[in-house]
Order: sequence, then structure tokens, then C-alpha cells
Amino acid sequence: GVGLADVERADFLLASGTNVVRDGASVLAVDCEQSGDVTPFEDLFSRAIARALPMICANPDFVSPPKPGKAMTYQPGHI
Repeated sequence: GVGLADVERADFLLASGTNVVRDGASVLAVDCEQSGDVTPFEDLFSRAIARALPMICANPDFVSPPKPGKAMTYQPGHI
């Protein structure tokens, strides 16, 4: 079956949003969607790169246009 796994056991990474990091064992809330700060992803990506894991980006947009009265938001293509 399909399930979440830590980077050391994963077959690939899936980028589907920018407000949480799920590593198979925990969920870390981050504010990349609003701030664009990718620092919380660095450790996960470093370990994935060391294993040459592919990443599937479900939404390759870099930013989302602002909705009326709102600011633009950063999307998975940004990370």
C-alpha cells in the first residue's frame, strides 16, 4: 500500500502544499505559505538529496495571485 515514510525509507517526496512538513512520523506546521521561508524544509531536503530521491510537485506554481483583500501566497513550486 501507499503510506507516509521517513526520508530514509521513502521512495519519493511529494510537495503538495507549503504550510506543513510531514516526515512520516510527525507533522510540523510552518508559515512558508505566507512568508516564503523555506528554512524548515532544509533538513528534510538535504537528507532526500543525499539519497537522490525524486520529488513530485503537485502544484508547481511559485506563487498564488492574491484573492481580493489578501496577499499572494507561496506555493509548492517555490520550495
